[in-house]
Amino acid sequence: MFRQGGANVSVTSSTFGSSTPLPGIYPYRLNLYRTPPFAELTLNEFETFALDRLHVLKAIESCLLRSKKEDDTQAYVDQIAKKYLPLGSNSSANVATSNGSSGILKVLEDERRKDHFSHFILRLAYCRTEDLRNWYLKHETMLFRMRLKNEDKETREAWLKREKFDAASEIVGPEEKARLLRDLAAASNATEADISAEAIYKVPFEIVPDLVGRRRVLVRWGFAYVPEREHTALIVNQFRDMLKADLDATARALPTLDESDRLIPILTSIGNQYLGRSEWNEGSAVGVIKAEDVDGLVNHFPLCMKNLHTHLRADSHLKHGGRLQYGLFLKGIGLPLEEALVFWRRAFAKKMDEATFNKSHLYNIRYNFGMEGQKKDWSPFGCMKIITSNAPGPSDNHGCPYRHFAPDLLKTQVLAAGVPEASVDEILALSKNQHYTIACTRVFELTRKAAAGGAGKADVAVDPGAPKEVIETITHPNMYFNMSYKGNPGRFGRKIAPGSNNMQFDGNGGSQPGETEQQGTAPPPFGGNTQDDDAMAVDR
Repeated sequence: MFRQGGANVSVTSSTFGSSTPLPGIYPYRLNLYRTPPFAELTLNEFETFALDRLHVLKAIESCLLRSKKEDDTQAYVDQIAKKYLPLGSNSSANVATSNGSSGILKVLEDERRKDHFSHFILRLAYCRTEDLRNWYLKHETMLFRMRLKNEDKETREAWLKREKFDAASEIVGPEEKARLLRDLAAASNATEADISAEAIYKVPFEIVPDLVGRRRVLVRWGFAYVPEREHTALIVNQFRDMLKADLDATARALPTLDESDRLIPILTSIGNQYLGRSEWNEGSAVGVIKAEDVDGLVNHFPLCMKNLHTHLRADSHLKHGGRLQYGLFLKGIGLPLEEALVFWRRAFAKKMDEATFNKSHLYNIRYNFGMEGQKKDWSPFGCMKIITSNAPGPSDNHGCPYRHFAPDLLKTQVLAAGVPEASVDEILALSKNQHYTIACTRVFELTRKAAAGGAGKADVAVDPGAPKEVIETITHPNMYFNMSYKGNPGRFGRKIAPGSNNMQFDGNGGSQPGETEQQGTAPPPFGGNTQDDDAMAVDR
């Protein structure tokens, strides 16, 4: 209902004043979400709106967990929001379209409707437990703070006045300001001239506990005197308090929903949603590679694949889960079928002759490339598949190191990967708190700063002035490889001559033009005739 489609919209200078409210129910892009929306949505729109907003909140979480600077976080989240949850300002009400200004008015209204709906859908999805409520409250408040900071002063004040927001209810008069001028300057760590030039807001001190705790405001007679420069914190605190109360009220009301039988499963799914890539469809940064190229590229591998490669070279053997995970990864970085057969034949040469290899492995390697069985070209596994499926046993080497390694082993591995010793505890803490993909992303950032400068933003339009050290959270091993290789192809291994890579995977795991086959049963075990693969079938 509210999705934009068709040609791109080009925004030019405004014919509306920035503080002029637009017609309709969304005069400003800022929203306190006091009133739920009333309109019909399809179930597909319901879920899409929620997941698009969740992408933005997850981007905020990723930056916070990686301790990014405020300006870097703001710039990165703005990029993600531009893709998933754009929210144009009133000053963009003149647009270069054939419809004239009416076209942009419709675009802005649809954006604001989507923002309104998506907030309340996630409020429903994240009100069910205290942990979910706290997560949503924290990141939704941060999003509101960023939007408030982005808004120009004139529009912000007009919006606050329209909303009759408590934070703007009383501005200190000139006589009271003059009487308290010295104390106001001392409390705010500012000059008296600065204080004289800006507005001072007088509010009950309990509204701004963070400012009081940090001694950023003057407190007198139960009131805090908040300088204009701290006004954003005051508004954000009140927004957070209102949202917390609303989340609690929603949690109490949720069991009484008339359509709970239909909505609860969807809301539960959204609350548990993982936004990483389950399939890989971008091909390889290298192009086509040969079997002998793999060793020269291993330092571009994420820890999970480097671990598998190390054990394969040391033991001339990998069990079923490792062969499956590593084999599909190599396929994704550009190893074609013929070279894959050469690679695995050489890798197992110390343990079996060619006849045994052909009997045990040939069919299954060909199967993974869509040449046998269902003839479906399987995609490399994404991080969530690796993290949640087929946990490794004592003698296995597959899985995610951040999920499945013991802390001491993980510490050894990340140090060997080049993570500074001072940052190891950060990686271990992320792993302990189940932020596995963010831990992997931090390892990338800490060991590949040059690569991080130009990588990880394939899905986001990058502004030339954007901070280069903030990258998209890595959610696929092949994404890690591509980012590393593109960032510095010669530093971590041999640079491979560009080739013609014909292995492009579609969203269903296939590569045949026009193929729409649904994902079927799992392929037979990779090497399923060997004894160590009993009962090791993997569902793809």
